[in-house]
Amino acid sequence: MSSKKTPLKSRRRQSQEQPISPDQFSPVKSPSTRNKQGNLTGTSRLLKDAAADWHASIARWKDINTKGMDIINKIANCKLKVIMQHEEEGKDIKAMNIPEEMFDMCKELADVLATLKREVDKMEAMVIAMKNLCELEKQKNGGVLPFEPVFQSWHCGTYLETYEQFYDMHKKELEVKQTISENVAHVKDHDRMMFYTCCWLHQAFIHDDVLEMLLEGLLIETGHKKC
Repeated sequence: MSSKKTPLKSRRRQSQEQPISPDQFSPVKSPSTRNKQGNLTGTSRLLKDAAADWHASIARWKDINTKGMDIINKIANCKLKVIMQHEEEGKDIKAMNIPEEMFDMCKELADVLATLKREVDKMEAMVIAMKNLCELEKQKNGGVLPFEPVFQSWHCGTYLETYEQFYDMHKKELEVKQTISENVAHVKDHDRMMFYTCCWLHQAFIHDDVLEMLLEGLLIETGHKKC
């Protein structure tokens, strides 16, 4: 008894109509979705390392600023005590000298300021390095900065803009702290002392919400932090 053969056209039609199982193919990952947590090289390696450096630098600034705030409070308490004594005794406040116990405090504050300046210098160096990296990318791309994302959505220009915002905030704030450091020991009234104390504490040029948003975005982009 001979079996019936399925016509060739029918066999082809059945093959085309059968669904493809997931095991029959492997998806191709695009550069933007590729796992980049392995061994990085070139621009991506530099940007990931720089993100960690920015995070560490901003954290150090915060710690140093807190130390400076403690010293400012000591200076303010010491100076206000002397001002009150002069007022109670009817002495001329304009002729008031710097209390001897404040000399060590002022030296400590100067050391804090020098440390903050070194941190800002490091930030400036990171901005310069990023500018050089952008120039290199432009040369490789025919004189135009590429807009292709390096990791997820940021291109090199976005990194540079973010670095510059970090640097500008801290540079301007350093200038304020420089003024405070140079004048706080010579204050001769309560209101001005309170003004200097508040200025050091609140850091008007460092916008915490913007700073934290940019820093978190940088860490997420470079894979240091998950969403």
